[in-house]
Amino acid sequence: MDNRTRKVSSAMEPYIKFVLERDGIPYQMEKRPDFWLFQMDISNRRFTEVLEDALCEKQRSKYISRIPVYSFRTLMDRDKLERLMALNQRRGYHVLKQDEAKYFAAVDR
Repeated sequence: MDNRTRKVSSAMEPYIKFVLERDGIPYQMEKRPDFWLFQMDISNRRFTEVLEDALCEKQRSKYISRIPVYSFRTLMDRDKLERLMALNQRRGYHVLKQDEAKYFAAVDR
């Protein structure tokens, strides 16, 4: 694996932390003046997925209904989608804003 330190904005810190805990990924964090340092033993690809999931949680926090938000990558990964739908106890979802065009283009084929 890839035990790296990654810089995370203070705005994203609670969402990154939530996703890491939800997915059972061990981490350490250190507060800096304007950001957080997260150290975890995951690949860059996996961290990108964690970041996408954190963006989904951030978008979800803006909805009163708390309907889950999923990224294109999650929507295309049947196993992960089923796991999150069971965890959230909901079949309905919103699509991450930045992935909407890609998702609807893939669905309309």
